[in-house]
Amino acid sequence: LAFPLLDLLRCLVRWHSASDAIFQPVAWASILRTSGLGHMKMDASAVSTLSPAEVNCVLFLFRLMANAIASDADRVKVGSSVPPSLLFVFDEARRLVKLFDSPALDIFDKKKNHLVALATLVHNLAVVAYQKFGNHSTIVTAIPTLRGLPGLCVRMATSLLLFTAPQGVEAVTHYPPEVPLRLLIALGTAVISSAPGPTEGTPISVEAEAALRLRRACLIGNAATAGEAPEANVDVLVGWERIRDVLHFWAQRKIAQASIRSLETRLTRAFCFLVRAKIGELTFPLAAGPDILKAPFNLGHDNAFATDDYDCQIINQGAETFDAVVHCCYTGSDLKDEREWTNEDYREVLRRIYFR
Repeated sequence: LAFPLLDLLRCLVRWHSASDAIFQPVAWASILRTSGLGHMKMDASAVSTLSPAEVNCVLFLFRLMANAIASDADRVKVGSSVPPSLLFVFDEARRLVKLFDSPALDIFDKKKNHLVALATLVHNLAVVAYQKFGNHSTIVTAIPTLRGLPGLCVRMATSLLLFTAPQGVEAVTHYPPEVPLRLLIALGTAVISSAPGPTEGTPISVEAEAALRLRRACLIGNAATAGEAPEANVDVLVGWERIRDVLHFWAQRKIAQASIRSLETRLTRAFCFLVRAKIGELTFPLAAGPDILKAPFNLGHDNAFATDDYDCQIINQGAETFDAVVHCCYTGSDLKDEREWTNEDYREVLRRIYFR
């Protein structure tokens, strides 16, 4: 009965009363226990033993959580009670990120519907974190798990982008365009939430903008290597190069949707290119770029909720523009792509960033 029940629940969750009933502690624990996701979390090595029915149950569970966020996010207001769905799904995200960093993710290889549902879930988590985290400290107090949600979304979006990348051109034709599009939007939104820029109209120095840009790129670099080594041994440059290659992959695929290629280009410009600067015995990851520019990051959705062909609701942000600060330390006349940096260049960047 698990398969038809979960298929029904992911539709019913759009009604608030039904959502509150589904996410009662006993009911939600039972849903997790009977789904394949419960087995995957308990023992990642046992993933290969999941039956086709259990794998399908995982799909509907992802859809259920994505729809719950889209339906209940607007119910979160200062002074009001928090929908139980958000409490449970946010808590579940902390466990999902470990799953995404493990070989268990391979079970979703070439499974279109599962990847769309996962991308939609990460997208919705990133957007609701941006909406509720930055401006409402009272809401963050009521939902403690909201505090770390942007960082989790950076890791999940990065893991899924890297997961689909090895497929090469086949990834463009096999996975629906919703997968890379929503993951790229989630990545940009989550990074901006994790490392927010100044409020509109607030002046910021070139040095501060360079430091912010560097911090955002390092977030991605750390996320790309999070599942491989202890934190002390993580090379953010290696991690950044991996995700940068994925971004370039989507930008260069002419058969990919124009919206995906355009979004990738804005994201690449919105963060930075990390270069390795060695001064004496110390090595620094530094932010470099061809010029000083500001790239508006627009989610580009309509104002109303949208339901795609895979029965996952996505949260839409309307026409609101995210300003991703992308200033670097040098202007276009200072730094040319064909010129190799010298130690003096690196020292000057360090001086501008750390000794302002």
